[in-house]
Amino acid sequence: GEDQVVRAVAARLVPVPGEPWSGLLRMDPSEREWYVRLLYRLLLNSVQNSNRMLLLNYLAMTAGRRFELGFTAEELCLLIDLIREEIREWLARRRELAGFERELYERVTVPLEFGKDEILDRWERHQAGERGPATAEGESPARSPTGQEQLAETIWQCLVQRR
Repeated sequence: GEDQVVRAVAARLVPVPGEPWSGLLRMDPSEREWYVRLLYRLLLNSVQNSNRMLLLNYLAMTAGRRFELGFTAEELCLLIDLIREEIREWLARRRELAGFERELYERVTVPLEFGKDEILDRWERHQAGERGPATAEGESPARSPTGQEQLAETIWQCLVQRR
């Protein structure tokens, strides 16, 4: 399921006049697919562990940086909608899962909707000039962390700082 969903979402991330794919389309295609896969896996982990907060915390921790890179709240919410649609379509083809619509709603749709709400909230804060988590006051890092180090730190913070 993961590969099919990720490929289907990535295939739908193409320039269309009037659609807001500013940040996502600037990404390298393999990086874009990696990002979709990351969101999918965070959702999957959330479902497997009955922890809606994992995806929500990740989106909250990374939204500010995404906005600084040129992403908009609208495109991130559209991406989440695409992921939800593709997961629903993939699951609908699985006959053994018929009758689990309520569970699908509770375990997939609700966390994704909460994620969209978080993105929109962070977008409003970003537009108002608020910045996300920063280094301690007066602290200046000797070097910028690599993308992999940032990801590891973000996921760690998501796991530790559960709301």
